[in-house]
Amino acid sequence: MNIQAGAYHYNKMPTSVFDEDWQVGDEPALRWFCRACGETDELTDHQASGKPQYDPLREVTTRKDYMQTINTGECSSTTHGVYFTPNLFYKWRNQKQLFGFVAHWIEIDTKNHNALTPQASQRVLDEVAQVLWLADIPMATNIVTTGSGGVHLYWLYDCAQLTQSAKHREILITRWREISRQLTSRFDAQRKQLGYKDWFVDFAASHNPSGNMRLPGSLHHKTWRSVDYYRGGKTFSPQALVDELGLKWKYPKNAPASLEKGNSVNSKPKSQSTQRRASEIKPKLNTAQQVPKKLPGIAQGYDSIGQKCWLTQIITQWVQYLSKEQPNLKGQRDLTAFHLFNCANRVMDPSAAWQFIQEINQKYIGLSAQELKSYLSTAATTTYYYGFTRLKKILSDELKLPINFTQTRKKKTLSAGQKAAKQKMAARHTNKAKAQTTLDKLCKEVTQYIKNNNLSLYQIKESPKLKTNLQKRSQLSKATFYRYIDKAIQQATKQIKVKLNDLIALSKTTCLNRYSHSYNALAKPYFLFGLVGTSSWFLSRFNGLYFKPPD
Repeated sequence: MNIQAGAYHYNKMPTSVFDEDWQVGDEPALRWFCRACGETDELTDHQASGKPQYDPLREVTTRKDYMQTINTGECSSTTHGVYFTPNLFYKWRNQKQLFGFVAHWIEIDTKNHNALTPQASQRVLDEVAQVLWLADIPMATNIVTTGSGGVHLYWLYDCAQLTQSAKHREILITRWREISRQLTSRFDAQRKQLGYKDWFVDFAASHNPSGNMRLPGSLHHKTWRSVDYYRGGKTFSPQALVDELGLKWKYPKNAPASLEKGNSVNSKPKSQSTQRRASEIKPKLNTAQQVPKKLPGIAQGYDSIGQKCWLTQIITQWVQYLSKEQPNLKGQRDLTAFHLFNCANRVMDPSAAWQFIQEINQKYIGLSAQELKSYLSTAATTTYYYGFTRLKKILSDELKLPINFTQTRKKKTLSAGQKAAKQKMAARHTNKAKAQTTLDKLCKEVTQYIKNNNLSLYQIKESPKLKTNLQKRSQLSKATFYRYIDKAIQQATKQIKVKLNDLIALSKTTCLNRYSHSYNALAKPYFLFGLVGTSSWFLSRFNGLYFKPPD
């Protein structure tokens, strides 16, 4: 049977062609197989294939050998589905271990995940092919039918895009998701335009670079129909896929062959002099000081009280969502367990966090005890202190959780007396601040007015006409102006030089008051004491005096 998608023909191929197209068994890193079994469809019997250039610390297999193993003995009667990872991993299957990007995919499921008849499945396949042809996306390289009515579309790379560092991996993941979002959004928009409602795009599975997909050649347990593989499109370089989608950025360069852990791909051997300089720069540890060992489950960092309160709110909303909605976590069980346990480990004791995740897993996630222990092996020894932005991106974009990330705090309830006292104190502070602002403004106007009109402080003080002009200039009411004008003149003596005649005139209505920061306020105060001439001794004794109007 063939699939017709516009001018493209997709021909049904044997599983050996799938092995050849996807280099199954010859991958430069690990590709994982697993099977779903039991009533909960939990994933188990994880085995990897590939020929990595590094030591994977595990035995590898091939697709053919794996299928032979699970189709014999007790496994044959309990297997509910067989899966593989399109992308490649350094060791274990999680996002932190992603090592090679091989393809993009769109997972299409039937409404309510129902198993369809062969006729209904064919109708869905024809509709998917029509949407693929009309949508503003490149034609897929491969099509896989799941045997129950579901369809998987693949855009296969011409060669695996290998990571060369943790930062490079994060960049590739970001770019990979951008391409996947473009493919799924445009495809789903065309589906809605044509009005097809019997199937939908699984965005979570399509945007998960470490996810599992059904393995061609296996059987679907609901219908016992085979998972078939079709080939008809071309392979892509990542940049060619970017260009065909009309995106305006360059895909990050691929890493060459060297896959030794901890080594940069293009790193050159350091010379002896370079190594010697590096060892000289590196600080030496005091042998008397013992480096503390990491304890399993103990957080190796710090969270403030506010951060812990915020994380507690996130965990509470997450558990409420799992309890109320009972979402289908297929393909996201490992990420859900990992991030929920990591958040709990930041706010709880290690034992309490482990007990918490075991209860949540038993109720909602559905991993076996062995799988849960394997998935959380790194989180049990290392606590990942994701910040607000990173954690929000993980939970909202990757896991699609409807969580409110706004941090809310419970306000303390105050008695009526406490509220009145607090309001009274706030009013005092407000009045004091307003008064100081008004005084500073008026002092600035007085200083500027004197400089512009070559006047003296005494003239301002004694002339009603000048005060009227100054009041209009300051744009203050008369009551406010006359309440602060004397204090403003007094404060202005600290900022401008005061002439002796003005000082004598002001002294007739002022008394002495000490101020430690002003010498200009008192030019020569000898006239107050009947002194004749300037006395340096007197000035040194009375430095910092200024005149203040008597009360």
